[in-house]
Amino acid sequence: MKQPFSQSGFSLPVAIFVLVVLSLLGAAMTRMLATGAQSVGFEVLSTRAFYAAESGAQWGMNTIFPPTGSAAATCFAQQDLSFSAQGLAGCSAQVSCAGPVVVANAGGATSTQFRISSRGACGSGRDAATRMIEVGAQNP
Repeated sequence: MKQPFSQSGFSLPVAIFVLVVLSLLGAAMTRMLATGAQSVGFEVLSTRAFYAAESGAQWGMNTIFPPTGSAAATCFAQQDLSFSAQGLAGCSAQVSCAGPVVVANAGGATSTQFRISSRGACGSGRDAATRMIEVGAQNP
C-alpha cells in the first residue's frame, strides 16, 4: 500500500517573506516622500529669504539714490526692515551701507562708490533660512 503524500508547508514562509519585503518597501517610499516634501519646504523658505535680502538691497539703493534725484547720495545707518506683503510675510532684512568712497577715474574725473549689504531672513528655529546680498553702486 502507498503511503499518503505529506505536505511540507513551503508556501507559508514564502508568503511571510513577500509580506515583509513589501512592508519594508512601503516604509521606504513613505520616508522618501516625507523627505521630499521637507526639501521643497526648505527650498521655498530659502527663496523667500533671498527675495527679502534683494528687497532690502533695493530699499537701500532707493535710499541712496532717490528716484526724484532730490538729495545728494549719502549712506544711511543700519536699518531693520520687516515685510508684510503676501510672499514675504514673516521675513525681515537687515540693511547696511558702507561708503562713500571717492575714486579717481581715468582722465581725472572722480566718482563716489557705495556698498550695500542686505541680509534676508525667513522662518525661525530649525525652519529658518538666511541669505546675504551685497550691491555696489556708483554716483558719477
